[in-house]
Amino acid sequence: MPEAAIYALKQLGEVRRDRDVQVLADLGRRWDEDQLRAAREAAAHYDKDEFASEADKLFHTPPDTSAQKEFIVLLRIPNFFEDLAIITESGDMDLALVGRGFKGLILDEWHFWKPTIDRFRQNDPYADSQFERLARDMERLPDE
Repeated sequence: MPEAAIYALKQLGEVRRDRDVQVLADLGRRWDEDQLRAAREAAAHYDKDEFASEADKLFHTPPDTSAQKEFIVLLRIPNFFEDLAIITESGDMDLALVGRGFKGLILDEWHFWKPTIDRFRQNDPYADSQFERLARDMERLPDE
């Protein structure tokens, strides 16, 4: 292969890595922003099984109640991971790089949210399926 072609391929690889790093940095900032911080603080008041039970009730609570509003805030967390999963897959991002930045967080949050998502799936069998796929992908990555 001519040297120019090899150089061009290396450059493309570097551009892709730079893009992946930028996307992950932006997602890291989003995780630390006020809206997600508020959701994490609200979720910290529950254990995973208690929350699944509470979420089941909240799912059927009339809109515009304070409980329903808190529930919507809490849903920012699995929504973040759905977005991360879709961005990772559709952007053909380096899964190992995603894992270096988010593996522990993804697996911890999946562990917490799984009982709740299982209840959501009684109404929507595809609820948070991308989040689940991402967690499974992270489980398959070797520990560093």
